[in-house]
Amino acid sequence: MYRKLDESLRAEEVRAYLERIGLRRPAAADRAALDAIIFAHQCSVPFENLDSAEYRTAPHLETSRLFDKIVRRRRGGWCFELNSLFASLLKALGYSVTAHFARVYHGDEFMTKPLHRVNLVQIGGASLYCDVGFGGTTPSASLVVEDGLRQEIRGEVFFFKPCTARWISLCTEANGAALPLLTFDRESAIAVDFTVPNAFGASANIRFRDTRIVKLRRPDGKLSLEGNTLTKLAGETMETRTFLTKRELYNALAEAFGIELELDSEHSPSS
Repeated sequence: MYRKLDESLRAEEVRAYLERIGLRRPAAADRAALDAIIFAHQCSVPFENLDSAEYRTAPHLETSRLFDKIVRRRRGGWCFELNSLFASLLKALGYSVTAHFARVYHGDEFMTKPLHRVNLVQIGGASLYCDVGFGGTTPSASLVVEDGLRQEIRGEVFFFKPCTARWISLCTEANGAALPLLTFDRESAIAVDFTVPNAFGASANIRFRDTRIVKLRRPDGKLSLEGNTLTKLAGETMETRTFLTKRELYNALAEAFGIELELDSEHSPSS
């Protein structure tokens, strides 16, 4: 059973996955290709919790089911889904990838439970942080995991600092001040380790279960749906729209994010 959580992608699946994010197979498994894949992925595959928020079910983490959902049905997913299938793609392309638990910060405090997954890729002796499944501020390319190294990507600044002897925090800069985003375990995990927190995230009384969240990067900005409100950010311009019916909401999901859901009723959507 657990072997289904970390299956290899076949050649035709790799091609379909790359087509899903608008890329061709890179000539080499180097950092330039990795960064291009990360950015294309974030611009093509949305972070979303609709299985949990709309249907009150925990997403499946078997590789074949993730491929069907994300590639064939052109849905998105949350971290345990997106970063799992992304790791399978990278491995199929020749990258060395490890999975790691992370805790997300809310203000100055991080979550007591590790409810996020990130990936590290090893290239030329460097350990590179990669994340295509974070619903908040996240780097749009890989980051060298080195304490204190300031790294700028598309106008956003990131750096790492030790949290404990084993955990290291990813931070960004906001208004000249350091803002911690998450802290992750330097020790790697295996696929089965993520099944329990994945189920917990869908069943516990936390924000991801009770609030509809869909996010997608765009080359010129970002799209975000929280509850019933869609926000479009393009450069310095921000537009918001709130939907009053489920039909309006589902039409917006299809138009803005490419997510097609079946409309089962005309009542107002829950927040």
